This record gives sequence, C-alpha cells and structure tokens, in this order.
Amino acid sequence: MKLSKLYLIGLLAMVPTLSQAEILAFNDDNWAFIAGTQISEKDGQQALRLGVPAEGMPFGFGLAVAKTAPFTNGIIAYDVKFEKGRTFGGLRFRVQGQGDFEDFYLRGHQSGNPDANQYMPQYNGIPSWQLYYGPQYTSPTSYVEGWNSIKMAISGNLMDVFINDMEKPALTVELKREEQTGGLALWGLNIGGEVWYANVDIKPMETVEILGTPVAEITPETGTIMNWDISTTFDSSTANGDSSKLSFTNIDASATGVLDLARVQGIEKGKDTAYARIVFNSDSDQTKAFSFGFSDKATIYLNG
Repeated sequence: MKLSKLYLIGLLAMVPTLSQAEILAFNDDNWAFIAGTQISEKDGQQALRLGVPAEGMPFGFGLAVAKTAPFTNGIIAYDVKFEKGRTFGGLRFRVQGQGDFEDFYLRGHQSGNPDANQYMPQYNGIPSWQLYYGPQYTSPTSYVEGWNSIKMAISGNLMDVFINDMEKPALTVELKREEQTGGLALWGLNIGGEVWYANVDIKPMETVEILGTPVAEITPETGTIMNWDISTTFDSSTANGDSSKLSFTNIDASATGVLDLARVQGIEKGKDTAYARIVFNSDSDQTKAFSFGFSDKATIYLNG
C-alpha cells in the first residue's frame, strides 16, 4: 500500500445601551467615525456620508462604529442612498474585532443584478466574497433612485433582509459564523460614487421571528474532500511543497465542500500563503482525476 501526500497551496469600545428601538443620531456620543466620513444634511434630514476620499485620492473608504452595547439578536433598520458610480455600502454586526464579523452589504451600481447585495462572513481580516456567492447569499434586488429602506432581522444563525418591501424578505441566509455578541459598524466604499446613511434604528431582542427560508446549500459531489490540514502561513516565494517546518491545524470544510482558509488565520507581509494538505492511501499505482476550484492562486504538489 502506498502513502501519497497532496498539497493545495492557497493565498489566503462600546458604552450606551439601547434597550428598545431608537434612532441613533450621528454624533460623537453615539458613533466613532474612523475614516472617510462626513455628517451632513441630505434631503432635509441628518445623514452620514461614507467613502469620502482623502485629499488627492480618487477613491475612498468610510467606517463608523456604533457606541452601543454589544449586539447579538434583534432588528436593525436604516436608510441608504447611493451616488452614481461604483458604490458599496453595508453593515457589519456581531463584530469581534477589526477583521472578524458578519457583514451584509449592497452594491449600488449592481441594482437588479444577481450580485446587487451579498451576505459574507469575515474571518481574520480576509474578505471572502468569492466563496459566498449565489442565491444562498445574494438577492437580485432593484434599488430606487432615492432612499432605500433596509431592515435586518437577526436571530441565532438566521437572518432576514428586507429591502424596501417590509412584508417579504429579499434574502434569508444561514449565518456562517457562530452566534456571538459583538459590535456594529456602517461602512462605505467609493469607487466612483459615495453612499449615504440615515435613520439608523437598532432594537436588540432575545429572539426574532424569521419569516423566510434560506435557499438550500449545494450538496457536494461524492468524493469531495471534507477535511483538510491547514499549515501556518509563510512567504509564497519560498513555496516548494516542503512543509516539514510548518505546523498544521485540522479543519472541516463547509457543508458545500468549500474551505475558507481564513478561518484558520489571516495574512500579512511575508506570510501570505498556506498549505492545505490531505493524506490518502492507494492499493496500487493508478491515475485518478482531481478537480478543484480556488481563489485567488493555487499550486498543487503530489508527493513533493
């Protein structure tokens, strides 16, 4: 019996409490304005502009962190308006740190398209939107020219998202991160257009009725590898298939067979690559097909 090794290399402070729903005005008592933000009147109401470019820069990113008590379950509502151009805006919730949170965001420039919006869990500072696509995570919603009303009902591992129509959710998703209490933050990315927010309304609740049903996940094909060993990160320029000096963490793939390497660790300069390893046994010399999908770059080693 022969032992074979196959490596898949892949890149890889809150104070006030809201016990009931109330509009969270945009001021320093309620929000920490991190970057790319501007409080202004818009269409006769107080609004927050996100994605304001720094001087001399063509694009901008804005982030405002709510100074509310940590949030677990409840209802979050807000109004959003997109400028013309490529515009992204969303709300991070159950935030555990700068790079760990649940995220629902909208692409204003993709109105009516399958990727008009998206739910995405983030681990260790790595956005993995390429892995969480399709009707389980996105909704082909059309946005109106003015203000769009968003309501997010969050309970346990489920979330309803209502967009303008408050009777029927545009999207119901199964949240991928474990249920945790955490912070809230609005964000906006301006690649040709800014995003405005108004009327942020937060209502923590122990339980919330979820009206929709998540779209069933795609069942992986028979033979899909559902468990991997993931190495510590290293510099991609040194990759040669030798993992003898690295340590590994065993991790299960998701129910779909997709493995998000960011669940194990983040990346940094000089540590941007990891090995995903499996070990299997063969009774004889033979040729087998191995198919795989990946993002963003992959190299495969067999027995070194």
